[in-house]
Amino acid sequence: MSLKQVYCFSSACIRTLKRLALSVGAELKVNSPVMDIEIFDDSVKVHTPDDTFEANKLIISGGAWNKKLLNELNININIQPSRQTIAWFDSDDILYKSDGFPGFFADVPSGVYYGFPSIDGTGLKIGRYDNGDDIDPSYYNKTFGAYEKDEKDIRGFLSNYMQAAHGNINVGKTCMFTNTPDENFIIDTHPDYNHVAIAAGFSGHGYKFSSAVGEALGELIIHGETTQDISPFKITRDSLQPENKDEVYFKARGK
Repeated sequence: MSLKQVYCFSSACIRTLKRLALSVGAELKVNSPVMDIEIFDDSVKVHTPDDTFEANKLIISGGAWNKKLLNELNININIQPSRQTIAWFDSDDILYKSDGFPGFFADVPSGVYYGFPSIDGTGLKIGRYDNGDDIDPSYYNKTFGAYEKDEKDIRGFLSNYMQAAHGNINVGKTCMFTNTPDENFIIDTHPDYNHVAIAAGFSGHGYKFSSAVGEALGELIIHGETTQDISPFKITRDSLQPENKDEVYFKARGK
C-alpha cells in the first residue's frame, strides 16, 4: 500500500475552474434553471426564467436534473438520481490522520462504503456508496438525519469494522448521485443531432475525471470526435435502454 496520496478539495477545484473559465471569456449564469431546450437542425435554444440563449452547439450536463432534461428531449434512458449521505466522525488523529491512513473502498456484506482520513482535524469521512433513495432532485430532503438510515447505515459499518472511529459526528451532509445501471458514464452526442453533446450518469465517481471529461466534450462538440476512447460511455448502449430496465436496472446498487 502506498501512502503517497493526493486529496483534491472539490470546492476549491470548482472555484479554480470557474476562475479559469472566466479568464478566457466564459459567462456564468447562476440561479438560472433550464426550463426548456429546443434543438434544430443546426442550432439550439435554451430557455431560462429570464433569458433565451441561442447557439450553434450545446453541451447538456445537468447533473441530477439530466433525467428530466433528457426525457423532455425524448431521450428515455435508464438513469436515476439518488440521495446519498456522508459524515465526518470525531476520531483519533493518531490512527486516522491523512499522513498515515489511506482513503479506502469497502465492499462488505452489509453494503458498499468508502472513506477518507481526517484532514486537518476534520474527522474521518465515511459514506455509503450504494442503497441511496431514488429522488426528484428538485424536492429532495437535504438535511442529514432527516431519516433514521442517514446515520444508522454509516454507524453500522464503523461498529463492525472501525470501532476506534465510532465517535460523535462532527458534520453530516447529503449529496446527489445520478446513477446508470452499469455505473459507467454517459459521454456522447445526441442520437439524432451531432451538434449536441451529453454528459450524464456519473454514478458518484465522476468528479475526479472532470478535466478529462471536459476535454473530451470540447473535442466532441468542436470536431465531432475526440482523441479519448469514450466507447464505453455511449448513450445507445444496451444497459441504458428502457426495454432492459427490469433486467439490469441498478442491480449493482442494491435495487
